[in-house]
Amino acid sequence: MRDFLIQRDQQQLEFAASQLTEKINERLKAYALVLRAGAGLFAGTNRVNREDWYSFVDKLGVAESITGVRGFGFAIVVSPESRRQHEQRLREEGFPDYRIYPSGPRDLYTGIVFLEPMDPQNRLVLGYDMFSEPTRQAAMVQARDSGQAALTGKLILVQETGNQGVPGIIVYVPVYKNDMHIDSVEQRREAIAGWVYGAFRVTELLEGILEDWATPAGVRRAIGVSIYDEQSSPDNLLFSNLPAAIETNKSLQHEIRFNDRTWVLQFAPIDYLAAPYLLTVILVALGVLALGLLVFFLYLSLVRTQHKANTIAERLTKDLRELANQFDTIAGRVPGMVYTYQLFPDGRSCFPYASRAMQDVYGLDPATVKHDGEPVLRTLHPDDAERVRDSIMESATNLTVWQDEYRVIHPDGSVHWVLGNALPHKAEDGSVIWYGSLTRITERKEAELRLRQALTEASRFRDALDRMDTLVFMKDMDLRYTYANSATLTRFGLSRNELLGTHGEPVFDNMSIERIRALDERVLRGAKVTEEVEINIRGERAVLLQIKTPIYEDGGSEHIIGLIGTSTDITKAKQQAQEIERLAHYDALTGLPNRTLLADRLNQAMAMVDRRQSSLAVVYLDLDGFKAVNDSHGHSAGDQVLITVASRMRHELREEDTLSRLGGDEFVAVLMDMSSESDFETHLERLLKAVSRPILLKDKAVTVGASLGVTFYPQPDISGGDQLIRQADLAMYQAKLSGKSRFHLFDTEQDRSLRSQHETIERMHQALKNNELCLYYQPKVNMRTSEVIGAEALLRWQHPERGLLAPGAFIGLVENTPLMLDIGRWVMDSALAKMNEWLEQGVRVPLSINISAIELRDPNFPEHLAAALKSWPDLDPAMLELEVLETAALGDLGQIARVLDSCRQLGVSIAIDDFGTGYSSLTYFKRLPAKVVKIDQSFVMGILRDPADLAILDGIVRLADALDRQLIAEGVETFEHAEMLLRIGCDLAQGYGVARPMPADDFLPWRARWRAPANWRNLRTVSRRALPSLYAGVDHRAWVERFRSYLEGNDKSVELDHNHCGFAGWLDKQSAELPGLEGIRKLHKEVHEIAVEIDKLHRTNQRDQIPTLMNALDLLSDQLSHEMETLMEHIA
Repeated sequence: MRDFLIQRDQQQLEFAASQLTEKINERLKAYALVLRAGAGLFAGTNRVNREDWYSFVDKLGVAESITGVRGFGFAIVVSPESRRQHEQRLREEGFPDYRIYPSGPRDLYTGIVFLEPMDPQNRLVLGYDMFSEPTRQAAMVQARDSGQAALTGKLILVQETGNQGVPGIIVYVPVYKNDMHIDSVEQRREAIAGWVYGAFRVTELLEGILEDWATPAGVRRAIGVSIYDEQSSPDNLLFSNLPAAIETNKSLQHEIRFNDRTWVLQFAPIDYLAAPYLLTVILVALGVLALGLLVFFLYLSLVRTQHKANTIAERLTKDLRELANQFDTIAGRVPGMVYTYQLFPDGRSCFPYASRAMQDVYGLDPATVKHDGEPVLRTLHPDDAERVRDSIMESATNLTVWQDEYRVIHPDGSVHWVLGNALPHKAEDGSVIWYGSLTRITERKEAELRLRQALTEASRFRDALDRMDTLVFMKDMDLRYTYANSATLTRFGLSRNELLGTHGEPVFDNMSIERIRALDERVLRGAKVTEEVEINIRGERAVLLQIKTPIYEDGGSEHIIGLIGTSTDITKAKQQAQEIERLAHYDALTGLPNRTLLADRLNQAMAMVDRRQSSLAVVYLDLDGFKAVNDSHGHSAGDQVLITVASRMRHELREEDTLSRLGGDEFVAVLMDMSSESDFETHLERLLKAVSRPILLKDKAVTVGASLGVTFYPQPDISGGDQLIRQADLAMYQAKLSGKSRFHLFDTEQDRSLRSQHETIERMHQALKNNELCLYYQPKVNMRTSEVIGAEALLRWQHPERGLLAPGAFIGLVENTPLMLDIGRWVMDSALAKMNEWLEQGVRVPLSINISAIELRDPNFPEHLAAALKSWPDLDPAMLELEVLETAALGDLGQIARVLDSCRQLGVSIAIDDFGTGYSSLTYFKRLPAKVVKIDQSFVMGILRDPADLAILDGIVRLADALDRQLIAEGVETFEHAEMLLRIGCDLAQGYGVARPMPADDFLPWRARWRAPANWRNLRTVSRRALPSLYAGVDHRAWVERFRSYLEGNDKSVELDHNHCGFAGWLDKQSAELPGLEGIRKLHKEVHEIAVEIDKLHRTNQRDQIPTLMNALDLLSDQLSHEMETLMEHIA
């Protein structure tokens, strides 16, 4: 019996040790997996900031889901040359005491820069150079060179200042630079950027694992373990719950290999009676032993006293009962059913012991099968019964572990899946006894069934996709194709094997791949994208409409694992649309803009001139002698003359100018930014010469001339471009009357204006030399968070006689002259100097400066910018932002884009200023390398009173969001404007409503004290569904203002019928979708009824009662606005 017990103990020890070893190994692998996810965060983007790291760790739930973690962080590689700059940057991020420690010269430094949770102890670890400590360095080198997770030896964590005796470990995963190869050890050493790491206490690492092997309170653990690093010596002990003295003949040793590191695990039983799988046979053996002792004591009692024997027997019986109760309690705590099954040589079977969980597994009472196991076998599902019986017999024959999955039928008819596992043992009587456990796995099997069904559905889905004409594809996080339907493969001319696993190299050129990559990277950041992409497919130009959306790990997860997209070839449709556009806006013969497009461009040019206080010229050109050529040589020859003349004139004009054909032999040119009289006359002379050059027609040269009429803008009392064209037309007839082939100016005052401009330029030269120019600074803020995100540096002229002058008073006259280059460089140098001065005071203030058109056309501008930045080495180039007026980009857009891209590569930021004022806004939005867009104040001013302005602004906000641009609203003059912007999702602003431009000395004090109104922080963004209601509210307020203006005599009429105003239109549209509008409809009607009464009094000149009724109208309007606000909250 003793040998039997020892053998059984050893089997139980081996089983438990194997289970524990596997669980510890799985936990280490889980830690490595989490850390690899952290490294993947760096691989997915070129820059990870502190907020990104916190958000990643928070979403991962590290603190709750990972036992024993003391810190989850990132250590960056720092060269000796960049150490000082690195420390300064971290101090500016809010860690004034940050430094890399321990100090001392080394060939390589590392510094902990991210660490979560950021508790007081972990904060002390920031800056620690783990590479300076040998144990940590060895693991970091192993991770770097192998590209795999690496484990340190035994150490004490730096943050464990109060737990000097608690051993810890650190797991490292390398992070490499994204743009470098890592195929070899040398390449990985060169590309290393840092390490993601997890710091753990070994004691807490084992939490939960050893608890599964504990017994109820008051009973010691059944199995103990000691864990050593590499070898089992006291110095290498990581953890132990074993007593000091262990019987080595009862211990068992296992090993865990974690990459190139080995843990030695030594197991030993602590208390045989507390083993989790203590078997009933041991109780029986103990009972036999107890009975033997009882007999022995009874025998002694014959010599002594009967009373003493009875006392001993009672005590032993009580002990045995307690021991049995303890075992039942242990078995009840183990998941599933614990049992002993015995199979006799004659085929009989029984369950000498079965825990209470048998009721859950088989639906049977353990007592019913204690002597006969047949009721259990009868529960087996008919399709599984024979196989289960065979597996039992095979285990009995070979004494191998029995393990099987099968179905059982409960008495209530329900079917359940169970998983069985048992260890057989041959008894002396020839029977076989199994000691094991059974667990219900119905949920798991049902999940497997659902998975198979899902795979079947996926197969059907893919078959359906293959039958579609639309191109459908999927990509992984590395943007490699993982799926493509048949239409995609056919369009690309590839097989699946040729396309899958690539970025599209077999079919796209490099430029197309980069365009697609830029789009895909936005999708992998969570955006849903619908965009037209122009690419080359096997050398053929194509325009694809691509719709792409992220693929998430599961329905409720925010973890993106790839993307799915569709592409539709719209090349022919785009060509047809372009042809329609050309026919609608361009002359069919010459390809020049027609009268319609000329009117649009001229009106926009006039608006630009008004805003910039510059000038333009309109030139009306009529050919001299064309009728004679047309009559003599025919219409086809006349057409050839018109085509040739148009091409020559177009060649003589600049990109920002416009040349249009009105019809016949009449043309109009719009010349922008005429800076001087000589420049203007040169342009006209060149036009005259271009027209007058001989034209060869069928080996015969013909000559025509031109008469030019010229007028200028701005002028007083000019309301539209048609007036300018009429003026130029009149001047053209004067030129013809003066002898043809010449030009005539409509405005004789222009000479005086040009002389005044020349004087202004000379005076500006003096101002620049005399330091009369200065910069004022207007803050740019986040209205929701109260953060001052920077400022715009604005030029001012401190004129000795006229006082402080804004740019509108002088800059328009010089902005297209070489002087503007000198002024621009002065502004740039002054702004950089001021940023550096503030930085030395510990305040980081990014500044933006305006860049003129002439600077953009200067090919040396990037070199001047680089030299200026180099003069201030402590400044981060990203602190400087170049604001490019949208209209300043008129011209060679490709050249301007290249200049700006060169600037961007120097590290500066690019912004489009006054967005929306040019006729090619979307083109600039797409082609200029600008991450910031500033909305022109003309759109902002009207959003409180004009629903159209509000709708346009909302469209710009959505466009900026779709194209991943930062949006700043200019001209925010009032709190009401600010609140409306916040409601449509525009948080960044600049304007008098925030602060006026101020001298440099006033800026920092203002910055320190400014706070946005408290209600701005909590002001909710209006949902897309509620936007029509917001527009309607604005429309109603606009109607009230028009009515007030009507009463004051400024407007001729206003709609008084409540059924026909703009607000009434909204009510009619929303009645079906938004029930319960009766209260709003009633208030609206009452407002109009009061307005009708007021109008009657106004018309009959009975004005005494009007103020009282206006007050009543205003109160009802305010109440209506309140009801609209409530409605929008309900819609949201």
